[in-house]
Amino acid sequence: MILESSVKALIERTSLMKIEVWSDVYCPFCYIAEARLEKALAKYQKGDQVELVFRSFELDPSLPVDQSYPARDYLALKYQLTQEQAQAQLDAITNLAKEEGLDFRFDQAWIPNSRKSHALLHLAIEQGLGRDMAQLLFQAHFTRGLDLG
Repeated sequence: MILESSVKALIERTSLMKIEVWSDVYCPFCYIAEARLEKALAKYQKGDQVELVFRSFELDPSLPVDQSYPARDYLALKYQLTQEQAQAQLDAITNLAKEEGLDFRFDQAWIPNSRKSHALLHLAIEQGLGRDMAQLLFQAHFTRGLDLG
């Protein structure tokens, strides 16, 4: 509700607004927030006048560019969790995503270094397709479990 009212107030005061979205395409919270933002924008008359500009934020630049890890294994290794703890966190994130109508498939997801995906996103941005490409990358990774590395 706070996000919706803030977006509504900003849209009503301006004729065109630019929102810079700093995210990593492998960040589940970024995908959930982006879905919430899209819903908020869709509710208001001037929502189509908002320009979303996607910016790259690489969550884990230490990951090797040529390797991918199963999501649970990556989470356990990165945060020094047991497999059970890592699974519990993934389950909680999956439930949060469901509230936004997103079907996360961490059982299939692989975590690669995101540098190549960001490069692809920036090529799409140059062609005016950044918003669409961000959606495709989020969906491919989170809901289809594709290894985008």
